[in-house]
Amino acid sequence: GTTVRHGTINSCLQPLAAVDGLALTTVEGVGTCDAPHAVQERMAAFNATQCGFCTPGFVCTTYAALAAAPDATMAQLEARLDGNVC
Repeated sequence: GTTVRHGTINSCLQPLAAVDGLALTTVEGVGTCDAPHAVQERMAAFNATQCGFCTPGFVCTTYAALAAAPDATMAQLEARLDGNVC
């Protein structure tokens, strides 16, 4: 069978050719306005949004981290978010 591995990339630095053949999920694919993902719901509920440029990165990184390790600790999630800056 096919193994699905969830991870994140820095889209500003990743050449398009480097992701050829991979499935990409953007923040628009994580959830919708009518059916947001739990990560998106919590970001909105706790007013965790910023200017709009970094927030999608926070959502996608958290989504990928939880998809890869649903029982991740807060410390592990914080470590994954370490590269996201506003």
